[in-house]
Amino acid sequence: GRTGYKYDIKIYPAKRLFLYFKNNTLDFIIPSQSQIKRFKDIAVFSDKPILNLQLRAYSYSKDTRLPENQNALNGKRVTLIRGYSYFGLLDYINDPSNRIEKRIVNNHESGLLQLVANRTDLFLDYSLPAEYVIKNFGKHEFKHSNLFSQNIYFAISKEYPDCEIVLNRIIREYEDNF
Repeated sequence: GRTGYKYDIKIYPAKRLFLYFKNNTLDFIIPSQSQIKRFKDIAVFSDKPILNLQLRAYSYSKDTRLPENQNALNGKRVTLIRGYSYFGLLDYINDPSNRIEKRIVNNHESGLLQLVANRTDLFLDYSLPAEYVIKNFGKHEFKHSNLFSQNIYFAISKEYPDCEIVLNRIIREYEDNF
């Protein structure tokens, strides 16, 4: 973009994102509202959210009823990506009284493949990475419902040279183009 910075989009679970940011493997991140506390001492944040991220339940089967809330996951085969926190929904999913048959995959593509192969009823994923992967996935029609949402912010390492100036340039570029 016009900011003159090059970037690669990488998608990491929260713990790995924090570790990479803390040890300066990453200089710039896009954390959710619930992650801000974890990064507050080592990052400068955008003043306002850049978007709202949804936790979605994806389905491939026309017969699968999409859940409107977490209770509708009860008794279902649900696929999750290893390492993600799912906005705190894991405690509910792991509670045996909810009879949720949990399946774990290593990435977004594998979760979608589980749906296509009818090995799961629902695949839980965040809207931003899921839509990015679905766009490049092929001619499959996935349907979804939104379970939860959180605001997302830009953040840059306080150790990055001229971090506040760079953050403001990135925000302006984003606002001008999105």
